[in-house]
Amino acid sequence: MFDELFGQAGTRRQSEQASPDEDAFSRGFRAAASALPKGANLEASVTIPLIDAHRGTVRTFTLTRDGAGVSSLEVRIPPGTLDNSVLRLAGQGHPGQGGPGDLLVRVRIMPDPKFTFRLDDAGRPTPDLITPVLLAPWEAALGAKVDVPTLEGTVTLGIPAGSSSGQRLRLRERGFAKRPTPTATSGQGDLYAELTIVIPKTLTPEQSRLFNELRDASPDFKPRAQ
Repeated sequence: MFDELFGQAGTRRQSEQASPDEDAFSRGFRAAASALPKGANLEASVTIPLIDAHRGTVRTFTLTRDGAGVSSLEVRIPPGTLDNSVLRLAGQGHPGQGGPGDLLVRVRIMPDPKFTFRLDDAGRPTPDLITPVLLAPWEAALGAKVDVPTLEGTVTLGIPAGSSSGQRLRLRERGFAKRPTPTATSGQGDLYAELTIVIPKTLTPEQSRLFNELRDASPDFKPRAQ
């Protein structure tokens, strides 16, 4: 009994001692394989509308890989992909001895007539958007309620009395979709309504008379002295 017991224990010890050798061999094999050159990366680009970049979309690419011929690949562009972003799809590049390379897809966003991206200090686009809002002089002076476009539809914005050209009014979380990060959940940036005061290019006699009355009634208003 004792011989059998210690014999089994000895066999187990030998087996346990062999495992590290097998692991080391496996590690060495993997290291040797990883040292082989990977295939070259493939590069592609796509231009999409702003609303598709905001909501996310799918595009199909035709790829020509070395030694693998031509194939099609569907690429998912996630919501909140900013202009000039690069998406990396691992293992979708050219084949190689150490494995295939990656596919790098650069995403460009078409100019939009209603929205532009607010840039950070380094000139990079942020999830905040800017939309122009045109005002008549009396709307800026007296205040008004105007319709403002957003990516989800039109909203009504209150213009404070005494507003000026170039002033920006913020609509919280009405901007571009945010990509989730390890430290932040998804959401939306802000939308900034940038005010511009416009006047009629041609004034009627009545409009000219009223503007003259306004000028005469405002002797203390000196905009260039402010």
